[in-house]
Amino acid sequence: LSEKELIRWKKDKTNREYLIEMRSNQFYQSFSELTRAFEYVWYGEVLLVEKDFKGLQPHFSGLIEKVKATESE
Repeated sequence: LSEKELIRWKKDKTNREYLIEMRSNQFYQSFSELTRAFEYVWYGEVLLVEKDFKGLQPHFSGLIEKVKATESE
């Protein structure tokens, strides 16, 4: 996202700050859903089992591929 200039990456930024930056972006919805899943596991101390990972992985990969295919703004 940073390389495509969709966000301005900073070490100390929060996911919420990135969501605010992305709100008018075509990838906002996907990014928001994936961020929610990440936070649920990371901060909720939920164990991500293989089945859940396999369900989420295509969404992460799909977003990455769509972002790669875009022109920098």
